[in-house]
Amino acid sequence: MPPTQRAWFCRRRKGRPPSTPPRPISPFRQPPISSLCCGNCGSACWACSRPASRPRAGDPHLSPAQTHTLATPRADQPPPAAAAADAIFQDPDTGLVFTSNFQLYKSDGRGITFRVAIPDGVQSYTAYDAVIQMVVPNDVGWAGLAWGGSMPKNPILVAWRGSSNNVVLSSRWATCVPPFPVPSKIHTNRTCSGHVMPTDYSGATYTLFKSGTKSNGTHWQFTALCKGCTAWDAGSGSMRYLSPRGGNRLAFAYSPSKPSSVNSPSSTIPIHDVHGYWNHDFTAAANAGFDAAVSRLTA
Repeated sequence: MPPTQRAWFCRRRKGRPPSTPPRPISPFRQPPISSLCCGNCGSACWACSRPASRPRAGDPHLSPAQTHTLATPRADQPPPAAAAADAIFQDPDTGLVFTSNFQLYKSDGRGITFRVAIPDGVQSYTAYDAVIQMVVPNDVGWAGLAWGGSMPKNPILVAWRGSSNNVVLSSRWATCVPPFPVPSKIHTNRTCSGHVMPTDYSGATYTLFKSGTKSNGTHWQFTALCKGCTAWDAGSGSMRYLSPRGGNRLAFAYSPSKPSSVNSPSSTIPIHDVHGYWNHDFTAAANAGFDAAVSRLTA
């Protein structure tokens, strides 16, 4: 939902006259979280098309009771995609070089680490394999990564731990964003309703590595090869590609609750509490020995 329509909808929810939609809202200065639809009217954050920022310690819009909302950037803060620089991580377990980004899901500093490694010498506008590594605190029920930086029409990885503390990886896809209950003329191209959960997706497959997959008393980590995560058909024959050079917008989601059937990759998953996005550096994630390393790790 564009900012103008979002603000107009929230005015209707608060009982204010909807006669004239307000002027567009700057993406770098959003209104307080209490006036944004995703945090105020009870709709699922999976359904919120506005990219959300990461929660920040000390943000006045965060409180312990707000488990379903996100802080928005203050006027004196940079946009979310520039809020954290990628780090270079040389993984001693796999031998791969990753670019690493830490995403907060709690204002007390808890967060999930996302790392990406890709082959060297990849041409633009081509599909290529990628290795994803995530380091997840034990209090996380499930964690998700959207390769296209939003919920709908891009490969989504959802990860959680099974009954034996084994890592379960689920490849998902969401076809649409559920409409908010506003006049239909605003949503002429939306056909779904209610809360829509991403469903199984065969276009992206994951192979879990034994090396780089482990756990301890505070965190669990997995490393996996993904085929089909860097190029996909977004609909009507429109192909999307992740650039092997520069930054790509990725998105994450988190829930403290586990899926209903923890040993099934097709399990129903609860709606997430927090989501956010960032710009991930793929240039420094290139590995000259990528193919040889993957062959060794999958042998």
